[in-house]
Amino acid sequence: LPALLLPMRDDFHLLPWADKKKLKRMAYTLSRLMKTEFENQFDYQYSQTKDLEFSILDAYGCIASKARALNIAIPGWDKYSKEELDAEEALRAAGRLQAEKWWLGKLKRIHDRWREHLMIAVGYVSKQASPKCSEPCLKEWLAQQKANMAWLHKMELEDKDTGERSPLIDKVLASTSNPKIARMELTTRAAGFQDIADEMGLIGMFYTLTAPSSYHSTRVKDGKRNDKYSGASPRKTQKYLCKVWSRVRAAWQRRGIRTFGFRTVEPHHDGTPHWHMVLWFRPEDLEKATTVFHTYALQEDGDEPGAEGYRFEAVQEDKSRGRAVGYIVKYISKNIDGHGLDGEVDKETGRPLKEEARRVKAWASRWNIRQFQQIGGAPVTIWRELRRLGDRELVLSPEIEAVRAVADASDWQHYTMYQGGPFVARDDLTVRLYYSHTENGNDYGDTVSKIEGVYSPFSDAEDLIYTRTASYNIVPKMNPTPGGVLPLTGREAAPWSSVNNCTQPPKSGEKSDSKPTELPRNIDDLRQYSRQQRQEITDRLKREPRLSADEAFAATVNSMKTAINDTSATQWGPEVKAAYHEFIDLTPEEQAEHWREKLHEEALQRAASYASADAIYQQKKTEAVRNSEQRTDGKKQERRISETSGTQRTLHNLLARWQKATRGKNA
Repeated sequence: LPALLLPMRDDFHLLPWADKKKLKRMAYTLSRLMKTEFENQFDYQYSQTKDLEFSILDAYGCIASKARALNIAIPGWDKYSKEELDAEEALRAAGRLQAEKWWLGKLKRIHDRWREHLMIAVGYVSKQASPKCSEPCLKEWLAQQKANMAWLHKMELEDKDTGERSPLIDKVLASTSNPKIARMELTTRAAGFQDIADEMGLIGMFYTLTAPSSYHSTRVKDGKRNDKYSGASPRKTQKYLCKVWSRVRAAWQRRGIRTFGFRTVEPHHDGTPHWHMVLWFRPEDLEKATTVFHTYALQEDGDEPGAEGYRFEAVQEDKSRGRAVGYIVKYISKNIDGHGLDGEVDKETGRPLKEEARRVKAWASRWNIRQFQQIGGAPVTIWRELRRLGDRELVLSPEIEAVRAVADASDWQHYTMYQGGPFVARDDLTVRLYYSHTENGNDYGDTVSKIEGVYSPFSDAEDLIYTRTASYNIVPKMNPTPGGVLPLTGREAAPWSSVNNCTQPPKSGEKSDSKPTELPRNIDDLRQYSRQQRQEITDRLKREPRLSADEAFAATVNSMKTAINDTSATQWGPEVKAAYHEFIDLTPEEQAEHWREKLHEEALQRAASYASADAIYQQKKTEAVRNSEQRTDGKKQERRISETSGTQRTLHNLLARWQKATRGKNA
């Protein structure tokens, strides 16, 4: 480890056993270290050279070289090593290396894979223990799937323009995220390729590609430890298989051999991946293609015992026994949801294939391995975009309309042919995707591309057909009632005894004879109330509209400012007349008149007092708001100052200086 990361050496060694809090703490520490190192290196180089571009690239190289010691992929490093990275790209890459969120994702991935790799190495992943993936891996995947579904049920899609909402879970289940739909789409595409091959007179070949024995941790026969095991992870094995396939494709291209089909990846009982492929060739290319594939498949450790029988297998399509598509469809179902495989068992583990499907999904998720890959043909993304249009006829764009119609009819065969055939190059497609580009579209300043629609370069009008006309926000689902409480409209339950002694609440539309309980004047009065009375007061107050502090104070002031009229004074006078013994010699009319005068004077005094209090209150409120705004402005200023030395502010300032310097050079 470099000296910068030495204080975290023990944390790295214990990473497989770290919990979530530990991972977050490590991510925060790494982001702070990278940020400080970047700033120090940049300041030093810029003070020495006054070259902004060189200083940025040098500072990026400084922190990127240290981060590479953790054996992770560093953004921009390949271009930096080839001296092809510019200053603007270096700033964006440095932004990731200084982001806590980016480090947390990397550490979480290393933590999960490292722990699973240890399980494989010690034999906990085998047909004798836990086939294909460990039990903790399976449980974590199932828990994550459950949490994902719970979150989807709580969220909605809200149209930004109309405000219309729809359940997010419905949209997800209607997409290829639904295993059933994903399986049906793959089956449709495979069947379409089979129809194309039959029409063109091509022959199908089944290939199985397996890694050498040194990539397997346990033996297939007894599940015991393999002494030849080199410590390779499933991820490393997948890279080996991809390397073999890239060499095979390059050799076929040099010989003019062209093909199309599908490839599936699934794990052995110990988690080691292997490939199953169905490819269609011209009859004259069949033997040459198989020979080339066999050569490269056994290029590494090809002389080990059993290599000829286990490492590579090639079987030609026999239409008397069935079509080639049936071969690949079985593996599609086996590795998605086990549909149609009831009663069948795995040859290696002896367990039902339907139960093994979820283990395969958990394994692929843990190692980030793509299970299915189309080889050749037209892209499926354009197919999905065209299907968004439904039955909308594109009269003014006949080139696109022909492809749209067959896509809407789920006709993969004619979709592929209308796009240019199974061997079409990407530059020759009839219908292509149109992207919109947003500069600074994320937190790191990247230019983000988004699909907007489709177009045809062969159309006279070259019209753009928008397939995504609405924009949505993912928002929490609205509660059906305030507080999220569901209204209960059922009637009372039947009593256990023959007589229901419970007091029944009044039915809807029926008036209650009981008077509302008066509000208590103090806490002593409240203590004298029964539990039912206190509950009745609480329910009544909950139903009343709540006023803010300002509204309540203003209402009190306005009510006290209202002058007392003669009617109210006459009503109040007799009630308190006995308290004023000094007026006992007056006539009733004089007493009432005098009492009205007293009430009027008191009302005016109270109104004046409340008006004064209101003025003082408003003044203090204004001062409080002003002080709060000053404190807020001060905090914002402090935050700006702190952000100036922060990651994003530093990168944005450097980027602005770089762009300004670039414009100056161009001028």
